[in-house]
Amino acid sequence: MGFQNGYLDAYEIGFNDQRYRGRTDFSGHPLYDKADRGYNESWIYKEIYKLAYRKGFAQGYEDGFLKRPNLVVNRFAQLDEAIQQAATPIQMPP
Repeated sequence: MGFQNGYLDAYEIGFNDQRYRGRTDFSGHPLYDKADRGYNESWIYKEIYKLAYRKGFAQGYEDGFLKRPNLVVNRFAQLDEAIQQAATPIQMPP
């Protein structure tokens, strides 16, 4: 969850930085520094979440900056397609 949240947070930031500012440094961004957006206090391992968030943030920023496809959105689309296919009844010949 941390990777996914960090990735999604950073993707647009990277895209906009490339488009409007031309910079490639995200390390001082408040979301990256705090790294706990989306964290649920009922979860035990906050430091692991923060590490995953920062890793996702770095990857999302780079993908957005380089205008690569959004990895997380693509995965959700593939998952949704697989769920829809699994829910479709199989037609058996008479």
